[in-house]
Amino acid sequence: MELFRKDEKAVSPVIGVILMVAITVILAAVIASFVFGLGGEVKKAPTASLTVTDATDKLESGTYSEAVLYIDHVGGDDVKLSEVTILVKDAVTGDVLGKWVAQDLTTATAGTGGILVAQIDGGDAIFSAGERITISEDSDSDVDPGTRLRVQIVHDPTSQLILDTELTVR
Repeated sequence: MELFRKDEKAVSPVIGVILMVAITVILAAVIASFVFGLGGEVKKAPTASLTVTDATDKLESGTYSEAVLYIDHVGGDDVKLSEVTILVKDAVTGDVLGKWVAQDLTTATAGTGGILVAQIDGGDAIFSAGERITISEDSDSDVDPGTRLRVQIVHDPTSQLILDTELTVR
């Protein structure tokens, strides 16, 4: 009795080809899901065009009034104020002079460090084109004319900067 025959094959060539095609299709699907990001939604920061201007006015007496910054939304995506932090820093030392998080922005309450957010035009939790955020100096602040300020708006979910600019207080 012969245990092995030379003319019998363990797996038919057709089944082998089908298995190879199936494995190739599965691998291609897995690779495509990684490459094209089909595995989940990736958050991205809004693309908004924001400008910061110094609106400090010189009083008739020759002294300066409160330092006032305007952050204007001039176009692009709406910014959810619940997802951002606004920072006002001394551009030379890096000291934080004012910081506002979601609850401060949506209720227009005081920040910290001697600068106060006065008003958000529109009054809702969305910062849209045509609206303005006004930041003014607290009475205890020491922001003098000539101070260089750095204004940053950070999108908290992605840690990306929506705005990063410097200006000098007049």
